[in-house]
Amino acid sequence: MRWTNFLKRAGLEECKRAEPGDTDSGSGDVASYHPGGFEAGSEEKVAAEFSTADASARDLVHANRAAIERFAVLSELRILPREQFDTKTGAVRSTATFDVRLAYSDTVDATAEKARLKKEIEGLQKAIASKERQLGDDTFRSRAPEKIIRGLEATLAEQRIELQKLQERLEQL
Repeated sequence: MRWTNFLKRAGLEECKRAEPGDTDSGSGDVASYHPGGFEAGSEEKVAAEFSTADASARDLVHANRAAIERFAVLSELRILPREQFDTKTGAVRSTATFDVRLAYSDTVDATAEKARLKKEIEGLQKAIASKERQLGDDTFRSRAPEKIIRGLEATLAEQRIELQKLQERLEQL
């Protein structure tokens, strides 16, 4: 897995760099975009935590920790086991494979974070329903290559896990 794919799967691909006095420069700096409506200046660093059960993802992040900290303007990146990962504070982004938490709970706007989570949940519910509809269509299944069917089933399983994590996070707020 490449770092850009990691960001995309973490839902951070829309990140932007905020210059002093600028609210939307759109250059893609991870640490300057904070879910919940908080934008930090480029000089402010936050700590982040990464958790996964996937050994290859954990090894990739561990091997590139210094670069990730530098490019994401993080004060530190901690790699934690799932059981030690705190999803109750800070801004959490989850995928089926991993979770990332930015530790700036004092600055997160809970209302904006709830709105963001609800929007993500709605989008995932629509995507899941669409895939379930496709996979439930006998005509589609009889005509689609097996590779496509397996891909849809795998994506559906990942999206269900991600939906569950988002719903749990919303309940915690």
